[in-house]
Amino acid sequence: MAYNTQMTFHFNAKDGVERYCRFRLVPIELYNGEVEESGFPDEEDQKYIWLRDRLPGDTRPSNYLRMEFKDRLQKGPVHYKLQIQIHTWNNSTSTHNIFNCGVDWDLTTHPFTDIADVVFTNALEDDVTEKLRFDTKNQPPSLGNVYEPYNKDSFTCLAYYRKKIYRHMQNLRLAHGLLRGDLKSFKNPVPYGIFVKTGHFVGEGSSPPFAKVKMMMVGINGTSKWHHLSHIFRINFERKSKEKFFFIDEDLGDLKYIKVKFHGEGWFLKQIKIQEFGNNKNFYFPANQWFEKKKSTRSQLAQV
Repeated sequence: MAYNTQMTFHFNAKDGVERYCRFRLVPIELYNGEVEESGFPDEEDQKYIWLRDRLPGDTRPSNYLRMEFKDRLQKGPVHYKLQIQIHTWNNSTSTHNIFNCGVDWDLTTHPFTDIADVVFTNALEDDVTEKLRFDTKNQPPSLGNVYEPYNKDSFTCLAYYRKKIYRHMQNLRLAHGLLRGDLKSFKNPVPYGIFVKTGHFVGEGSSPPFAKVKMMMVGINGTSKWHHLSHIFRINFERKSKEKFFFIDEDLGDLKYIKVKFHGEGWFLKQIKIQEFGNNKNFYFPANQWFEKKKSTRSQLAQV
């Protein structure tokens, strides 16, 4: 089965012409005509496409597609073709129906063009893939999201509001996943969100990958363990950056202060905000403190 984008994107070319695009990822076997496309819901399923319950008798594990993909990788690299469709806007003939994700574009007027070969050679571990984040706003300059919908029936609603809520839903999903994995480790587990601000001025960011940051929370009910603050495959704590982290710890009650350890090439910590999702409380710790170059530093920060 080919993987098609649900959304239509702006295609921002240098000539300034208004264009839109869609993408799809096609297995090389399907691309070469060696197999026929399969995996579509049958006619009865399509009548109730919004229902996501398992079919009667389906006993496969919830991650069976991930397991199947790993099995394929063990046999060798998995190849895909990345393709693009482009629509050039015409004020006389174009309509907003091009944004309707339920309608395919005519292949005679919008043929797919190959733009890349995608080859997977190995699979990341499950705990690593869970930390990767897809964000519709993370795009190159040549792409862009569509405009705000003009009413609730606009075809751009899906793309526009997906951009608005995607990060929030990912945070909830991550917190749910953490809860499933860590509930047994705590008597009263609570998910926490950590929001870190780095200073704006030149030289106030750290120099990854050498920067190591740990944080401990102290509340009226006790003290947390030390938590590592880092994102895999990302540069952390750059100048003017705002970083987000999520983990599970005991219900510490109202937080009194936090401790931060840093080791790296120097860093200016501006502020840390901690959100306790269980009770929907926010705690702010303004720091405005330098962590010196190549020195391990512990800092106690007072709550506002």
